[in-house]
Amino acid sequence: MRTHLRVGTLFIVTALSIATATAFAQQAPAFGDLFLDRALRIECTFTGDAKAESLNVDRFVGEPLWPGSTKHLIDPYPNGRYLLEVYDGATNALVYSRGFDAMFGEYVTTDPALEGKAKAFSRSLRIPFPK
Repeated sequence: MRTHLRVGTLFIVTALSIATATAFAQQAPAFGDLFLDRALRIECTFTGDAKAESLNVDRFVGEPLWPGSTKHLIDPYPNGRYLLEVYDGATNALVYSRGFDAMFGEYVTTDPALEGKAKAFSRSLRIPFPK
């Protein structure tokens, strides 16, 4: 299951499965070609139980500084249940990725989730701010 969000000319993708190693072999453009030295915070909510899951994007917030690497934009070892990917909308090239986990991923293993009780968890994700 993938959720696609469009930000300017970039696509953001969160995935429940890890992309293949060939996706990470791509060379991302230089940081300054597509991004400003700022961050875009994506506030979202994971909702569901052990059988069903949904992701809602609540809002986008610009932040004054990018705290991450400007050289290693594509995660070579995407750990976690989820994968955040940003694609250049013009070329469809992968330009940023990060593996991550969320509290929701832990919740789905609990008895209430297995019994069908839905719960919501908030999570913030950061990407470099698109030009």
